[in-house]
Amino acid sequence: MKTVTPFGTWPSVITPAGVSGRLRLADARATSSGWVWLENRKDGAYFVQRSGDQLEEICLPVSPRGGLAYGGGEFDCRANRLVYCGKDGCLHIRMEGEPVFRAIPLPAGSTSSPTISADGQLALFLHSDGVIDSIGLVSLAGDRWPIRLVQGADFYMQPCWHPSGNWIAWVEWNAPAMPWDASLLKLAAFSRGEETPEPGVIIAGDASTPVFQPEFSPNGRSLSYITGSGDTDELVLYDLGSGEKRILLRGKYLLPPAWVMGMRTYGWDSSSASLFIIIQNGDGTGSRVARISVSSGEMEMLDLSPYTNFSQLVPSPEHPGFVCFASSAMLSSSLVEWREGSFHELRPGLSIPVSADDISIPEPVSWANPDGSIVHGLYYPPKNPRCTAAGLPPAIIHIHGGPTAAAEATFSLETSYFTSRGYAVLAVNYRGSTGYGRYYQQSLNGQWGEYDVEDVLQGTRFLVENRLADPQHLVIKGSSAGGYTLLNALIREPELFRAAICSYPVANLHTILEETFKFEAHYYDSLIGPYPAEKWKYDAWSPIQRIAALRTPMLLFHGDADPVVPRSQSDEIARALEQNRVPFQYQVFPGEGHGWKQSETIETYYRMIDDFLLRQLIHG
Repeated sequence: MKTVTPFGTWPSVITPAGVSGRLRLADARATSSGWVWLENRKDGAYFVQRSGDQLEEICLPVSPRGGLAYGGGEFDCRANRLVYCGKDGCLHIRMEGEPVFRAIPLPAGSTSSPTISADGQLALFLHSDGVIDSIGLVSLAGDRWPIRLVQGADFYMQPCWHPSGNWIAWVEWNAPAMPWDASLLKLAAFSRGEETPEPGVIIAGDASTPVFQPEFSPNGRSLSYITGSGDTDELVLYDLGSGEKRILLRGKYLLPPAWVMGMRTYGWDSSSASLFIIIQNGDGTGSRVARISVSSGEMEMLDLSPYTNFSQLVPSPEHPGFVCFASSAMLSSSLVEWREGSFHELRPGLSIPVSADDISIPEPVSWANPDGSIVHGLYYPPKNPRCTAAGLPPAIIHIHGGPTAAAEATFSLETSYFTSRGYAVLAVNYRGSTGYGRYYQQSLNGQWGEYDVEDVLQGTRFLVENRLADPQHLVIKGSSAGGYTLLNALIREPELFRAAICSYPVANLHTILEETFKFEAHYYDSLIGPYPAEKWKYDAWSPIQRIAALRTPMLLFHGDADPVVPRSQSDEIARALEQNRVPFQYQVFPGEGHGWKQSETIETYYRMIDDFLLRQLIHG
């Protein structure tokens, strides 16, 4: 029997401690006898290797964190070797069956994407010392000091080996572009013993076209890649013998924004006869997996129900199959294997008991702005099988970061945390969000601080006008770029929201240009405009310039080791709120970066939000 309980106070099975202790699956690779994946748990990181039905946990001497850009691309497996980038600046290598890892020191800086040659003797890796980025080369036998193999561009990602070891390919790009705006695919001959390859030849990409994920076919005849084309993307095969290009798939949404290293959306099967690829639906509802015949181009959609969202696909080198991370609105991200028409779960992602009755299913919604532009979002109604309430629910307006990113229609433990307590949630995919085509993604360029704010405010009004939320109990929540939009929305509409939850926000557009890290140093050129040529935008859209207009009680968070948005941004906001006598709490988490990793931090974060919302919304 349901208990009549006020919205926002529903007792939930999802606790702060439960959220903080959740298992996070990071990446997976194929081995000679099965699969290995990286898990982040409450007590640290582990590799787990599966051979048949046997599981082996591999303890690590050092945490796997290379620190390049936003992370990712921590490890590789090939030729009975497991190699990962350690937090200590070394590559750590382990032969299959050996009990310990051996460390190979690398030059000082950040690393990612170790990529083992087919014979297991060499590895490519990405490296940055904060000024110079490069592709490095190291002997896994430790008999040659690591060298810079490729340099000259501002950034690199996704290096790969030809099966013969005689060719390498990679993606590179230069500021002010981001990799999803404009990048190049290069191919170079490689001779063992040479310290530099032949100069790379541009295969694809230009000043307005992005390229993503080069992959050599197992038979060595083709180099495949994804490239942008108008509003959609193409999967292309480059014949290494003739130099001819063939579009294998066109008119689909294939290319995600490369915020982290090591991203993969497709792969060759072991016979080189077909490829498996993840295709975005294009309406924010998820993705599908298809198999494409190389000879005919025929596409077969695979049945992976009940899953509706897929990522990090990696094929098996031994048989026609693959593993990937799969999820849905009801199912948390799990590692699943598909093989010859069937699939099974290798590792569930959720380690706390949450039933389907506790999970709110997102409803895709859209609304029109006064200028006629259509904006998208996901609405989650309150959901708890044990409780009910009268009237309209309080609502949390969630603003995703990036801003070149999106809220996806997949299981979110955080969203369920709030909906199971009686809050509705609107996740706004404002103009500039991904998943709706490149034109929608690029529509924010030059208008960040204007269009995103308008879309959030109009989405909030959409909830109220459609009686989906109590207009007197609205909360706005965002972090990083979402925190920037949050601050500007509060300044423009100081009476609309009852409370704000803001984490590591961009607050001062002038100082962030000097304080942020290399990867994003020129991101603002496209989002806002080149500085100082368009300085007026930086003045008009910088929250700290107009902070005196903000009146909404705020809960403010920051990590003191954030390399992306320095703590000084939140310090400046806190001083202004105190000076203007706006109620606020400011929590700085020691040792945390751009987002929370420590379980103690995560638990404290949710407990503080609970207390804050109860004071501001329920008890007044």
